[in-house]
Amino acid sequence: MTADSLTSGEPMMRRGSAAGGSSRWLMIAWALVASIVVVVVSWLAINADKTSREWPVRVPLVVISLLSGDRPAAPAAPTAPEAAPAPMAAVEPPAPQTVLRRALVPAPILSMVEAGPHGPLPKLGPLGQRPMQVYAHPFEVLADRPMVAVLLTGLGLEASEIGTALDRLPPEISLAFSPYTPRLPEWVANVRERGHEVLLSLPLEPLDFPRVDPGPFTLLSSLPAAENQDRLSWVLSRAPGIVGVIAEEGGRFATSARAVLPVIETLHRRGLMVVDPRTVSGSLTGRVARDLGVARALGTAVLINELNPRTVDQRLFEAEAIARGGGAALVVLTPTPAALDRLQRWVGLLPSRGVVLAPVTAIANRQPEP
Repeated sequence: MTADSLTSGEPMMRRGSAAGGSSRWLMIAWALVASIVVVVVSWLAINADKTSREWPVRVPLVVISLLSGDRPAAPAAPTAPEAAPAPMAAVEPPAPQTVLRRALVPAPILSMVEAGPHGPLPKLGPLGQRPMQVYAHPFEVLADRPMVAVLLTGLGLEASEIGTALDRLPPEISLAFSPYTPRLPEWVANVRERGHEVLLSLPLEPLDFPRVDPGPFTLLSSLPAAENQDRLSWVLSRAPGIVGVIAEEGGRFATSARAVLPVIETLHRRGLMVVDPRTVSGSLTGRVARDLGVARALGTAVLINELNPRTVDQRLFEAEAIARGGGAALVVLTPTPAALDRLQRWVGLLPSRGVVLAPVTAIANRQPEP
């Protein structure tokens, strides 16, 4: 080998060594890339389902609708939050329907009256029929439906207060007249012809008597029982066809067992019911009636001369809620314009809410004990 060949071979060996080193590094790089690809593909295969679920959440999606020839449409205004449901009392009832009326049985039935010191008095029939049942508004009680009765009270002293409302009131609403009403028998006959059962207001001694005086035939705790019986006879003889009485006022009389007991016994003997509005704290009227087996109804919501529509709405829906919980409730109110207006609206809602409007006789003895 010549010196020239030896001299020229050294660079060639260095060049071959460099080329081999580059090839090894290239192979290592490709192997690393391939490993990364394998790892990524394997990860995607294992987590594909999770990735597909999370991708729309992690990557915001914006869809822009373009109309041909127009600029992009402006972003839609944020949707207003859905309005809260209207209060129950603000819901308007369905369109008024034709009120079906049926006249009640003519009164009096001669076999169910007897002569009294002030006129004919109701009594049990020859077969034990009670005037409360015979003169009541016919009604079929459904055991699985909550019932609400409405009693309009304090009627008769001003004819206009009820005369204009009769056409709007369903016949299931019961009416209570003052015994001092002029031409009371005509009034009672008229409303019974329209299907309304009738009670009379029984004036009882209030706490602040005589400053507040319910009238000349008010039953007083200070009077002998015989005198109170005479006054009670006068009230019960005022009009034929009544189903019972509502105890009015009575802050002093109704809290005296000695005074209340003879009155309830007379109502029992004559087959009449009693309504205790429970406006008097400690009233014994309902309790004594229960103990003697006399048909009774207890005031659930009482609205006397109420002028605020919101208050009327609140009390009506409270009575409805109590009926749902206990099976029956009684609303007692005087016919102010606000009360009559809200009452009509509320009554219109009852069928759609699964509540039955009933006459007061239908809920007698069906309320839970207070």
